[in-house]
Amino acid sequence: MVYHRDQAHFDRARWRKAVLVPFWLAQITLLLGLMGIFAYRLAETIRTYEENDKRGTLPTIELV
Repeated sequence: MVYHRDQAHFDRARWRKAVLVPFWLAQITLLLGLMGIFAYRLAETIRTYEENDKRGTLPTIELV
């Protein structure tokens, strides 16, 4: 009879997946988006720094 109680416990937990999975997907999407923005800004800052350094001007770093 222990199996019956365990099965009932997991049957009630199904709604949790229906709620959590979309939030997990949204969180992963947001994380990947932020990582992409960070990588873009880092590459842009490095490129700008190198261009200013080649021209002999004082390279500045932008704070975003």
